[in-house]
Order: sequence, then C-alpha cells, then structure tokens
Amino acid sequence: MLNSKENIKKNELVYFFVANFIKDENMWSGSLVGIESEKIYNEWLKNVESLKYNFKLDCESLQEFIESNNLKFNDLFKINKEAHPHLLVRLLGNHISIETFCIIDMVLDFSSKWDIDDIMYDSVKQRVVKYKPFLHIDKEVYKSIMKKIFVG
Repeated sequence: MLNSKENIKKNELVYFFVANFIKDENMWSGSLVGIESEKIYNEWLKNVESLKYNFKLDCESLQEFIESNNLKFNDLFKINKEAHPHLLVRLLGNHISIETFCIIDMVLDFSSKWDIDDIMYDSVKQRVVKYKPFLHIDKEVYKSIMKKIFVG
C-alpha cells in the first residue's frame, strides 16, 4: 500500500499521482491507497522507462496508418468539421499513447494551432497540458526518431 517504503518512495509520490490522474482524471483521492493505484503506477513506470521504444512503435503505427489510408504526414493534424484530426482519433482509439501524443506536440506544437470546440478534445487538451511538464525529454532525440520514420 501507499505507506509501504518498498512500494513508493517519497520522491516518487508526485509521479504516482501523475500516473493515476493521467489514467483517470476524475479519480477519487481515496482510491489512491489501493492495490489498483499501485498497478497503474507500475504500468506507467514501465511505459516511461521504455518511452523511446514505445514512441518509436507508436510512430511506426502512425506511418502504417498514413500509408494504408493514402495520407500525408500533415493530414494527421488537419481539422475538418465532420471529424476529429486523425492524430486525436488515434489517441482516443488507444492506437497511440498519451505520451506519444504529448511528445509529438512538444516537437511540433500542433495543438496551439488547433481550434477545436469539442468536449472530447477539451478533456484531452486538459490532460495533455497538465501532463507535458512531467515528461522530461530531449526534443532533438524524439525529433530525430520522427524524421527517420516519417521522412525516411
């Protein structure tokens, strides 16, 4: 449980909260002392420790999506009145992680150009804005991964 030193050290507590609130932003604070919250944290920790690898896999998945739908890279970010941008749809469908979405935004800053008046996007945008400060990445490394996959 939370008070166990071997499970969560004090300096990890912030990330414990981040992991759980990213999973469920409406989480009740009382549920953070259960085994399920520890599982969520451990899963998040595993994902973050493999962040570059997971990001690469997600980008490869996006590239496959682009190719199979005869799209261009920029089409992932296009907004139209009938549908959400493809990148948002890939996130909402759990085809890419919230971390990948955040990193692509940190590299390209696409979300500042999105003017989407939609309750689903508002929820995602709020999570992304709150989560990005906790993702400590070297943008150049991730930019390079994106170039290799999307440019060739």
